Amino acid sequence: MSYNEDTTPAVCEKCLGDNPYVEMTRERNGARCKTCTRPFTVFSWTPKRSGRPKKTVICLTCARARNCCQSCMLDLSLGIDLQTRDQLLKMAGGAGTDALPDAIVHDARNVVSRIYNANQLDRKFKREDESGSIMSSGERAKLLLAKISELTDGKKREEQNKTEKKTRKTQKQDKRGAKLNKKELLHLCKGLPFKSGLQQPPKNGDIRSFFLFGVNDHVANYDIEEYFDALNKQGDSRQKIVESVFLNTRARFGYVRFSSREVANKMANEVFKRYASVRREPIDNEYKKPCVIVVRNDVPIRVCWATGTANTGSEYTKKELYAISSVVRMQMVKLAREDEKPGKRKIAEVDKKAESGVKKVKKHRTSKKKGEGMVYKTLSSSFEL
Repeated sequence: MSYNEDTTPAVCEKCLGDNPYVEMTRERNGARCKTCTRPFTVFSWTPKRSGRPKKTVICLTCARARNCCQSCMLDLSLGIDLQTRDQLLKMAGGAGTDALPDAIVHDARNVVSRIYNANQLDRKFKREDESGSIMSSGERAKLLLAKISELTDGKKREEQNKTEKKTRKTQKQDKRGAKLNKKELLHLCKGLPFKSGLQQPPKNGDIRSFFLFGVNDHVANYDIEEYFDALNKQGDSRQKIVESVFLNTRARFGYVRFSSREVANKMANEVFKRYASVRREPIDNEYKKPCVIVVRNDVPIRVCWATGTANTGSEYTKKELYAISSVVRMQMVKLAREDEKPGKRKIAEVDKKAESGVKKVKKHRTSKKKGEGMVYKTLSSSFEL
């Protein structure tokens, strides 16, 4: 390989540009290499029509030794400057800058030594290209760059783990700080109707919203909308059922607003019928607790009439929202336990039967005398008393 050989330049994609038909001009012995000071073939081109022209500033031998672009002198693989690349190689445990072929040329004290060393590199690269048995500098650079990528990936993982730990810590602190006294919790949950039902519609005819609690991150607005749309199969499919849905997953509550009060009453009856059909204990129209609906992803949600305007939760702080979510969690557990107990109706029926003359007979334990009720057996057939 000689510096005047008709070869293509080693140029990065950024310098070359996007045009696949870029025109280059070649000038033999057009300039001196900035590294080895030898004359080399200069290539010049214009990446864009209105852009500035670019040209090669170092020879191909030095560019190959340094694995860099002949124009911008940045690393061909990473696109970073060579000094940063060499520092990363040291950090990755690879060879330092002294082991790179370019150091033989660049560290020479005089011009004659640089030219001599560059000629030696030319012969070395030529032998490697002919034999193909020795690993090229590009392959060596790829191995070292793989070590660098492993190092950077490890650092990224460490940073991600640190940030995740910090977020978990802050969430725990927020949840710990959410422990408020009973008076403060009552003040926060004052406008949230946890104990109302669907069979007692509000007297205010303008209210056409349901209060939902027990939602989580797996529930989306369209899940609620699709659930109530599915309940309207027997009605007019063109009728708009849900007007808007709001969910606050951090506080685990939300609201669904229907198109009219008539639609809201219809949905309340449908939800109550479906809930009554799957319960173990029968319920009647006097049931005053929130009913349960199960949306997609098998998430149980309690539903009841809203008492007033929808509370978006924007006036609450982050700790107060966590406090409300803890209240919602306790209410869900409490209502689930109450549903498992026998209802008042069943207890009333038992009391009525007891009053009608069904008496329970109390058995008294009688003491037996010693030897009473004992049976004796003989060991021989000729035994007589």
